[in-house]
Amino acid sequence: MLVAIADVDALVTKGSAIDEHVGHNTTSVYTAAELFPMLPEKLSTDRTSLGEDEERRAIVVEMLVRADGAVAESDVYRARVLNRAKLVCRYAARPAVATERIERLPDGRLLYRLRHRWRDGSTAILFEPQQLMQRLVPLIPAPRAHLVPYHGVLTPCTGWRDRVVPIPAADERSALAPASTGGSHTLRRYAWANLLRRVFAVDVLECPDCGGPMRILAAIHPHEATRAILECLGLPSRAPPTAPARPDPEHPEPGRRLHIAGMRGRGRRVSNRALRAIANPAARPPRSLKPPPPGTPASFRHSPAEPRLTENLLPDPGAQLILPSTAVAKRRCPMSDEFVDLQSPVRQLPTDRDTKPPVDGVGLCLSGGGYRAMVFHAGALWRLHEMGLLREVTRISSVSGGSITAGVLGLRWGGLYPPGGPPGDFEDLIVGPVRRMASDTIDVGSILAGRLLPGTVNDRIVKAYRKHLFGDKTLQDLPDEPRFIINATNVQSGALWRFSKKYMRDWRVGEIKAPDLLLATAVAASSAFPPVLSPAAFELDPKAFTPNSGADLQRPPFTTEAVLTDGGVYDNLGLETVWKRCRTVLVSDAGGKMAPDPDPKRLWGRHILRVLDLIDNQVRSLRKRQVFASYDDGTRDGAFWDMRMDIADFKAPKHLACDPGRTADLAATKTRLKAMPEDLQERLINWGYAICDAVVRSKYRAYAAAAPPADFPYPRAGV
Repeated sequence: MLVAIADVDALVTKGSAIDEHVGHNTTSVYTAAELFPMLPEKLSTDRTSLGEDEERRAIVVEMLVRADGAVAESDVYRARVLNRAKLVCRYAARPAVATERIERLPDGRLLYRLRHRWRDGSTAILFEPQQLMQRLVPLIPAPRAHLVPYHGVLTPCTGWRDRVVPIPAADERSALAPASTGGSHTLRRYAWANLLRRVFAVDVLECPDCGGPMRILAAIHPHEATRAILECLGLPSRAPPTAPARPDPEHPEPGRRLHIAGMRGRGRRVSNRALRAIANPAARPPRSLKPPPPGTPASFRHSPAEPRLTENLLPDPGAQLILPSTAVAKRRCPMSDEFVDLQSPVRQLPTDRDTKPPVDGVGLCLSGGGYRAMVFHAGALWRLHEMGLLREVTRISSVSGGSITAGVLGLRWGGLYPPGGPPGDFEDLIVGPVRRMASDTIDVGSILAGRLLPGTVNDRIVKAYRKHLFGDKTLQDLPDEPRFIINATNVQSGALWRFSKKYMRDWRVGEIKAPDLLLATAVAASSAFPPVLSPAAFELDPKAFTPNSGADLQRPPFTTEAVLTDGGVYDNLGLETVWKRCRTVLVSDAGGKMAPDPDPKRLWGRHILRVLDLIDNQVRSLRKRQVFASYDDGTRDGAFWDMRMDIADFKAPKHLACDPGRTADLAATKTRLKAMPEDLQERLINWGYAICDAVVRSKYRAYAAAAPPADFPYPRAGV
C-alpha cells in the first residue's frame, strides 16, 4: 500500500514570509460556505494539490500489509507522484448544508436556496456570513458527545451504510450485539442503566445495602397506587408543609441535596422541618408490614430494609431533600375533583378544552404597568425582532399597559412580516405609534370628563385609543397567527376575561365566537386601572353566547353586560393563557413593586389600601417564583426579564452596559397614562432592549449563540 501526501516542506522555506503566514494560520478551515486555506491559494489549490494527470512532489509511505491486517514492513521517502485518476466519494463526505445551493450576493451576504418551498411561501434564506457561521457552530458536538458528525451514507440509519462501513463477521461480534440480517446492520440499543454505567461510571442498579444487582420490577405512575405504596412504607403521602420563600432565583444560595436511596426521578424540594420529620424515625409513624392495599400493582415488591439517607441525618441548613415527584407533585383541589399541580403558576379550568401537555410553541407574556410598561415592552419586542425570535412566537398574552403595545403589534403584524416579503421597519410600524401615544396624557382628562360630563371614564380612554392607535379596527383585524390574547378581569365572576380574534370568553360566563368588538374597547378594558379608570362596562347579547359554554354563570345579568377591570388584577404577568399552551414561555415584566413605608397610614381607608398592596405583591412574587422553578426543573423553557434586574448578573457575551442606579430610576416611573418626555421614552426603550437581549442569550438555550447588539436603539439617550 502506497500513501502519498503533498510535500509542502519542499516548497516553503523555513523562516520565509510564507512560513510565517502558515504559522499564523496554523490550519485550514473548511465550512459549508467557504474554504479558508492555511497556505496561500496558489500553493494550496495548485502546487501542493495532488490533482489528476499532474506530477507533484510528495512524501510517500510504503507499507506491506499481511492478510490479518498487520503491517509487516514500511518505508518513508520523497518521490514525484503522477495521479492517473481522481476518485471522490462526494455523497459520503457531503457537508452539513448543500453548498451548491449557497450563493454569494454582490453585497457580501449569502443566499441559501431552499429545496422545498416553506408554508409561508419562502424559497430562500438570506444570511450575513457571521449569521450562517452562528447556525453552523451548534453542529459542533457538546462534551461527551460524538466528536465526528456523520452525513450521507455514513449516518447510522441509512440503508447503504453496510456498503461503505464493513461489518465484522458473525463469530467476531459481541454476544450482546444482534446479528445482521438481509445485509442490513441492526443498531445496538442499550438500556438507560447501561448507558449511565458506560458514560458516567455510575451503576444505578447496584443495591446500596449488599452491593448486588437490582432488577426493575415495575414503574408506578397512578396517583392512588403511589399514595398506597408510600403509606405502606410509612412515608408521607401528601405534600409537605409550605416552606419559607426560596432565595432570589438569580442569586441562589449554595446548598446541597440529599437523596433517599432507591427513589429516583425528578424530585421536589421540601423544607428543613419536613426533612427532620422524615429523617427522624420517632417523628414518623411505625412502618406497616401488612400487604399493600387493593389497587397496588402485583409486581411491586419492597425491601424489608428501611429507606436510608445517603448522607448523615443531621444536614446543614442549606441541605435539601428530594422526594419522588409522583408522590408530592399534585394534590386534590378542595373545590373540585381535579388534581392541581402545586408547582404551576396557573391551574387547568373545568371548561378548558385542551388538557394535553403544552406543545412546542413559543409564548410571549407582556405585563402591566401603564405607559412605563408600554414603552419598555416596545424595546424588548424590538430586540426580539432583530434576533428573529419574535417571528417564531405562536401566542402573545398581555394585560394592562402591555395590551397597548400588543394591540399595536397585532394590528401591524401583516406589515411587519408580509408573506413572502422582507420584514418591515420595526421603528416606523411599532415604536413610532407607541411613542406618539406616550406623548399624550389621557388619564387625568378622562377622569375629570368622566366625573363631570355624561359618559364614563373608560369611554374617554376608549376614545383616546381610537384617536391615537386603533381607529375603528376590531378584534377581527388581528392576525390568525400568532394568536393575540388581551386579558381583563371580570368583576362580576372574579375570573379572567379573554379577548381574541377567535373568541372572547369567561370560563364561568361563557364564550362569544368571532366577536366584532372594537380593539380600543378591549385594550381599554385590559388597562382599566382601579379605582380611577375602572370599571369598563359594555353590553352583551345573550344570544351571541355559544350554548353551554359557561360553567355556572351563563345567565343574565352576566350575559347581558360585562363589567371589567384591569387584567393585572387577576394576572399581572399575563401567564394564564400562555402557560397552558406553550412549552417555551418568554415573560417581559415591567410591573410596579411595593416600596417600603416607614410610616404607614393608620386611618382605615388608607390603611386598607396598603394591606391590599401587600396581598397583591405577595401573589405576584409567588407566581414569579413558580415560573423560575419551572425553568429550573425543565417543566418549561424560555426566559424572564424584569426591569428591576441587574444586567451584570447575566453572562451573555458583549451585553450592553447599563448602570443599575439609572435602571432603578426607570423602574420607579409611576404607573400612569401620563405624557413622558422624549428622553425618558428613549431610555425605557433602550432598557427593555438591553435586558431582553442579555436574559434571552443567557437563559434561552436556543438563542445562546445569537449575535450581540452593536448599540442601543437610541445611543445618545443610554439608560
